[in-house]
Amino acid sequence: FLSACQSKHPDQNTLPKKIELVSLEQCFELILNKEIIHHFIQQGYYIISNGWLRNYQHHINEWGFEDGSAKVFFRESLKKILFLDSGIDQNFLPKLKLISEYMGLPYEILPVGLSHCRNYIDSVVSAWRAEEERKYINEELSKKTKENADYFFVFQQLQQLVDYTNENRI
Repeated sequence: FLSACQSKHPDQNTLPKKIELVSLEQCFELILNKEIIHHFIQQGYYIISNGWLRNYQHHINEWGFEDGSAKVFFRESLKKILFLDSGIDQNFLPKLKLISEYMGLPYEILPVGLSHCRNYIDSVVSAWRAEEERKYINEELSKKTKENADYFFVFQQLQQLVDYTNENRI
C-alpha cells in the first residue's frame, strides 16, 4: 500500500500489474478513521505518527525556521500535537518531547494500535478479491452462454435431420 501523501510515489502505469496504488486523503487514514482525523484537525491538533516522528529532524530541517520562530508560527494556528501511537516504537517519548519543545505546543498521546490498519487493508483486499471473482464469474457465464448457444444450434440442426422423411434431403 502506498499513500497519496507520500512525497515520491510511482505512477500507477509503471507499477507491476498486480500492484494497485491506493490514494488516501490523509496518511493517517491507515491507522485512524477519516472522520476522527478531520475532527482533531478542526480542533487545532497537529497530528503525527510513529513514521513522522522517526524522521522529525528531517521535517524540522524542511520547515527551515530560525530559532524560536517555529514556536510563534505553530502557536498562531495550533493548540496541541496529537501523537497517534500505533505501538510500533516503544521509545517515542524523547523524540515527542523534543518536537513539542521545538514547536512550543503541548502534546497528547492517542493509543491507536494497528487494528484499524489491519481492517483497512483487509477491506481493500476483500474488495479486490470480490472484483476478481466477479470478473471470473462473468467470464465463465459468458463462456457457458456461448457454449449453450452452440449446443442449441447443433441440436436444432439434428432435430431438423430427424424430422426429414425424404432420403435425398437427409
